[in-house]
Amino acid sequence: MRFVALVLAAAFCADAAYAQVTLSPAVTARAQGEMHSRIGAEVSAFRVRLGLDESVDTYCRGRMHLDTRNPSDGSVPFGVNYNLLRSLEELQQIISTREAFELNYLKLCLANYANEMRSAGVR
Repeated sequence: MRFVALVLAAAFCADAAYAQVTLSPAVTARAQGEMHSRIGAEVSAFRVRLGLDESVDTYCRGRMHLDTRNPSDGSVPFGVNYNLLRSLEELQQIISTREAFELNYLKLCLANYANEMRSAGVR
């Protein structure tokens, strides 16, 4: 009985220690919001330079969402549980990776759309 109590106490202490080193949801949400703002501004400027309508941006975002939904392998950055991150450095690495991926995915999608429209003689 005493062994069970010690195991339970150790598990509780481990959970408490773990909870103390994880980042708050407010911190991770703010970092993600700032990332989305940076991506939105840069993608919007790129879309305007290409002379594309805002609906193309929406199409590309929808396509990215379909390509990255439900990752089952825990891949960075889309399979990460932000509530389990333990440090600001880890959060920054994941945000940086995700931002680079999303920015490049969306720019490539917009550029491909513009090239296909030009090749088809549209515009």
